[in-house]
Amino acid sequence: MVKPTKVHAIIFAAFAVICAVLTIALIVLTAGGQQSQYFIYFAFFGILFLLSLALLIKVLRWKVVVDGSEITVHPPFSKAFTFYFSDISSAVRETKSLYDGEAERIVIQTKTNQKIIAESSHISYERFKHKIQSDVPQEYLTGF
Repeated sequence: MVKPTKVHAIIFAAFAVICAVLTIALIVLTAGGQQSQYFIYFAFFGILFLLSLALLIKVLRWKVVVDGSEITVHPPFSKAFTFYFSDISSAVRETKSLYDGEAERIVIQTKTNQKIIAESSHISYERFKHKIQSDVPQEYLTGF
């Protein structure tokens, strides 16, 4: 199973809490301000709060479950779908350099044009990568 780490969930939860606290603080501090200031504060922190909430839901709900040759993807905002290793039309391994090392991800495209991205920070990423290397034909693999 490949899913986000708990560290990511904690970071995004902290970000959501910080946005909520800042929004409440600005409401209290601007109680005597002009009406136009309220709109700016509400709009700015409302957008930040919704963004952090969406990222938190994505981190907590997105996962990929591999059971034999069957892959089930649970997207955060839509219905889960299942496909098989034989349905993969391409698998591309991408790497990029960061200041503290390298980040890696696998972009999988299926024959039904569904796209799945598995990041190296996810749990069991290495097992998932080896499973793809062993079960997907070499002509569909790039960068492995």
